[in-house]
Amino acid sequence: MVAVGLLIGLAFGLLSGGLFQILVLQNLVFGALAFLLPIVQPLAALFPVPATPIWLSVVIGFVLWLAFNVLVFWILAVFAQRSLVFPGPGLDLVNNTAMQSFYRGFGAGTATLVNFVIYFPLPNPVFTILAFVSLVPFLLPIPAIRHTRFYQGIIGWMSWVMPVSWIDNARGLFFFLFWAMPAGIAAFGTGAIRFDPTSGSIETRYPMPNPTRRAFNIGVFTFLNGGGADRLSHSRDLGA
Repeated sequence: MVAVGLLIGLAFGLLSGGLFQILVLQNLVFGALAFLLPIVQPLAALFPVPATPIWLSVVIGFVLWLAFNVLVFWILAVFAQRSLVFPGPGLDLVNNTAMQSFYRGFGAGTATLVNFVIYFPLPNPVFTILAFVSLVPFLLPIPAIRHTRFYQGIIGWMSWVMPVSWIDNARGLFFFLFWAMPAGIAAFGTGAIRFDPTSGSIETRYPMPNPTRRAFNIGVFTFLNGGGADRLSHSRDLGA
C-alpha cells in the first residue's frame, strides 16, 4: 500500500506543483492574478511596508495554492484518523494499517513532486541538484532502505531545503521560540536543547502538560517530554 500511495501522491504532487508554478512563480513574472488586485488592494494598508501590486498578486496566488492543499490534506487526515488502530494497554505504538501505509506513501509522493516541480525549472545548477535530491523519497516503498537510520537521516536533513517542509519548519520554530525553549531552559538549563546531526533536527526537552506523551516533532524541531529519558526515534517518511 505504500507503493500505491506513493504513485497516487506523485500524481497529486504533479498537480499541486503545477498549480504552484502558475499561481506563484509564473504569477511573480507575469502577474497572472493581477485582475484580483482591485479586490484586495485595500489590504495593502495592513502590510508593515508598502506592498506593490505584483507582490500582492503573488501573495494571493500562494494563499490560493495553500488553501487547496490544506483542504485536500484535511480531508485525507479525517480518513487517516478513522483508520487508526490503537494498541492494547501498556503498548506505546499505534498499529500500522494498510491505510496508514497508503497515506504515508501519498504524503511522500506529493512532497517529492511538489519539491521537484518547484526547483527544476529554476535557472541555477544548485536548484537542479536540489530537484533531483527531492526524488529520494522514491525509495520509500523499499522497507530495507526505509527503516535504516542513514535513509531517515537524509530525509531529516532534506527538510531544511525542501519547500514543502518550510511551513512546518516555521510552525516548529514558532513553538520552539515562544514555548518549548523558554520552558526547557527554565526547567533543565541550556542542556535541554541539542542538535542531532544524525537527523538534522533540533531537539528540545521540556515538561509537557501531558505526562504520558513522550515526544513529537514539527518540521525539523523535535520536542521531548522532560519527564522521560527516552529519545525520539526519528522516522521522516514524508521526505520534505
